Amino acid sequence: MNEVHVDAVGTLLMGLDPKKTPYLQFAHDRGLGDIAPEKIEVVDLTTGNTMSADELEAARRHEPLMPLCRNRDEGYYKRFRADGSAVPWCIADINEQREKDGLEPLFVDDVLVDSQAVAAG
Repeated sequence: MNEVHVDAVGTLLMGLDPKKTPYLQFAHDRGLGDIAPEKIEVVDLTTGNTMSADELEAARRHEPLMPLCRNRDEGYYKRFRADGSAVPWCIADINEQREKDGLEPLFVDDVLVDSQAVAAG
């Protein structure tokens, strides 16, 4: 069993695109495993049968899992785009939103990172 294959298929089943997932691209580029689900043999553990591409697609969530960013009014921000790619983290943007939500900003290595400081460069 290859851990990169497991993560690629799990990512697909969660409704995300493993080919657009940075850490999986990193692993694939270093020869640690394939991230194209159509190139990975997936076995249904309940039947022991190899799943076809159509069966795998039928098992896939069509709305990505893992909301990650809290929003006081709406619950969560969408953490992933409609195409399944992750919205990149940017601490300055997170702090700007936290301030709008009335929350304390986050620090990185005891340094406050805000959008004005990032924009100023």
